[in-house]
Amino acid sequence: CVIFFVWWGAHAYALEGAPVPPLLITEIGAHETSDAEWIEIFNASAEPFDFIGAKFFEDGSNHGVSVFRGSAVIGAGEYAVIANKAEVFAASHSDYAGTIFDSSWGSLAESGEEIGIKNAAGEFLEQCTYPALVSGEGSGSLERVDAANWKRRIEGDSLGVAYTAAEPLPTEPAPV
Repeated sequence: CVIFFVWWGAHAYALEGAPVPPLLITEIGAHETSDAEWIEIFNASAEPFDFIGAKFFEDGSNHGVSVFRGSAVIGAGEYAVIANKAEVFAASHSDYAGTIFDSSWGSLAESGEEIGIKNAAGEFLEQCTYPALVSGEGSGSLERVDAANWKRRIEGDSLGVAYTAAEPLPTEPAPV
């Protein structure tokens, strides 16, 4: 069994016997109002990645993506954001200076769901399932710890920087 690792900041991503995807979904703003929702992606490859023709996959549908701010080419080791409504995201995250892609979807499921990134040919480059948001466990984004695990920030987000969540998401509700 061969295991590959890629590191982005403090993140480790392991895949058994498979190449590391060029793009990784690293953080999700599913707690936001629908128009302000977003996902952060990271170019884990050593080469620039041209995002033209790529699709955001969510709720069983492929959603088109266009450049709102920045370049369609994501440099090696760089982050970018795909926003449900880019103008709403940019207004509410004025401190984020990175590339923003505009897309449009209904709403990210707070109960968790499978999401992904597809290339222009419709092939998955990245696909993952994020967990349900648990009420009372903070209001922050979900940050990806590794290929299968996520942590919820107490508040805010870490857009454009590596993993920073302090507490893990529980696997069961806390006793009352």
